[in-house]
Amino acid sequence: MACELQNDPEPPSRIAARALLSACRRNDVAAASLAWIQWMATREKTFQPAPELHSAIIAMQRHLFGPPSPGNWSGDTLA
Repeated sequence: MACELQNDPEPPSRIAARALLSACRRNDVAAASLAWIQWMATREKTFQPAPELHSAIIAMQRHLFGPPSPGNWSGDTLA
């Protein structure tokens, strides 16, 4: 039984969360955005992020999809 548990794959939500955290720590806005979408796909449809998380995601999306902004994106608020 213990061997079976060790071979179980990680839940998709955990994989996506780790990818998001890793991308944010690397300040990789494109990878963070993709990981966010993947993580959100594992949530209930009624999930609403906390206001701080929502603000950080909006800032990330503005940096990625909005008009060019000076400087690099920092994933510190999401990491």
